[in-house]
Formats: sequence, C-alpha cells, structure tokens
Amino acid sequence: MTNEERDAVDIAWDFEYEWRYTLHRLERLYSAQRAGDDSVYTRERAQRLEAVLAAMQGHPSALAGKR
Repeated sequence: MTNEERDAVDIAWDFEYEWRYTLHRLERLYSAQRAGDDSVYTRERAQRLEAVLAAMQGHPSALAGKR
C-alpha cells in the first residue's frame, strides 16, 4: 500500500468516525426532544448538527443557513 492509499484510507476512516459521532449526538438530542425537552437551546443544537450532516453530504450551503 502506498502512502497515498494509506492517506486515503485514513481520511475515509476519519470521515466515518465524524459522521457516526455527529449522528449519535443528533440522535441524543432527538431523544431529549421526544422526552419533553422543548428548549430553544436543544432545538438550535439539533438544527446545527443537521446542518453539519448536510454539509458532510455535500451541501455546504446548509452551514450558512441556506436550504
């Protein structure tokens, strides 16, 4: 395996980790909302994480609040 291939694998693993970690955090916020947490703070955190996931899917404009 060349250095470039190794770097590509490392990048893929890093992306996968970030994706799963962000999704886990978002699912925890959704659980809190289902349990009755209707605070503005929780709603805004969920919206920010949704934007991060959208950006990771190739929609960077989501981070600017443009959907």
